[in-house]
Amino acid sequence: MEQKPKKAVLAAISAAVTTYIRTQEEAMAAAALAAAVTTAPAAAAAGSFYGAYGRQQMMEMRRLLSLRLARR
Repeated sequence: MEQKPKKAVLAAISAAVTTYIRTQEEAMAAAALAAAVTTAPAAAAAGSFYGAYGRQQMMEMRRLLSLRLARR
């Protein structure tokens, strides 16, 4: 009769260890995915030099118009 409780305890311990390892692996995979997602928009937000220059020129013209310095 002593063997059945030992087998049940061993099975419970094995299940707990397996669940713990699987949970840790899922957490690491989720962290890696989150890191990949957060770095992707930063690279896309950099844009090109010409796009940034064009936006800068538009902002400058709007500033000059708001100060009424750019008249024809």
